[in-house]
Amino acid sequence: MSVKQPITKWILICMGVIVIGLVAKPYLNQDSFTVEILPNKEPVSELTSAHKITIHIAGEVEQPGVYEVPAHWTTLDLISHLKLHPNANLDKLKLARPLKPNSRILIPKRIPKRSLKRKSRKVRKGKVNMNTASAIELASLPGVGPIMAKRIINFRQASGPFNSINALLGVKGIGPKTLKKMTPQIRIQ
Repeated sequence: MSVKQPITKWILICMGVIVIGLVAKPYLNQDSFTVEILPNKEPVSELTSAHKITIHIAGEVEQPGVYEVPAHWTTLDLISHLKLHPNANLDKLKLARPLKPNSRILIPKRIPKRSLKRKSRKVRKGKVNMNTASAIELASLPGVGPIMAKRIINFRQASGPFNSINALLGVKGIGPKTLKKMTPQIRIQ
């Protein structure tokens, strides 16, 4: 009887391991990056809602809509399964952030820098008066950006109006080269 007892014990342990292995096998073989995202057209049951969440995807994506995805995904996991438009701007997204249930992910559009410069230059008509110009008008000048425009305004407020074009050399960051670029487009009075 003493020999039979350990054998029975080992048989029960082996059977338990086999049963656990068969139950756990489908979960161990899942690859979270091969899940296909399909639009969610049916209500989510309570049983599947523990493992999946609903996300609304909008913006620069081929098929915007509401999708059901694994709950453990990050924004990067989601985006890697989407077909994005060529002008999608992923720099504005926090890719490492975990997805939250019932949230909306907006994939923004990339705005070319050239179009921003053109818009700011259209504001100006004729020569810019350095004593009355706004920050936007000053930023439209060659060699002057938003920071330099603010410096010009601060200098003007602290020292009074500019008496000559050469007085602009007193503004930090404006040297002879920058002044030479600006001169055809500016006036003092």
